[in-house]
Amino acid sequence: MIIRWMGAFRKKSSSLHSSLQFELSQATKEVACEYIKNGVSEIAHANVGLMVKNTAIVKKFNGDCWSVRNSQGLLEKTRNPRHSGSLHAEAWAKPHYVAIVLKKYQCLKKSTIKTVVFWAKEKKMPILELKRESDCHVILREILL
Repeated sequence: MIIRWMGAFRKKSSSLHSSLQFELSQATKEVACEYIKNGVSEIAHANVGLMVKNTAIVKKFNGDCWSVRNSQGLLEKTRNPRHSGSLHAEAWAKPHYVAIVLKKYQCLKKSTIKTVVFWAKEKKMPILELKRESDCHVILREILL
């Protein structure tokens, strides 16, 4: 599973609405995503993301490589992912988004849910919740709002 988490990879801050607007309007660029193994996201600070179609993967790494864009607009790594000290694995993918994914759905602000619902309807995408039920059972279920 590959997720482009909002607010996890870009340096400058912006609203969730503008982040989703930007991400959902891209067509050809590569994006840095979390490559989720065993259904567990290691990026704790982001709770709204876009699921990327599996066939859109360009490259994947076993760690965080701190990617940057080169002059051609493609991603390049700035460090060896094996020495990142980060628990999450990074993937580069074309922005072929298939769903909006939420973590900690019950804890999200109403304004966050409102924004997510707006973009889900606008782009005709399902809203999924990534939830850990136990140490060994992770579910990804559709939320009907």
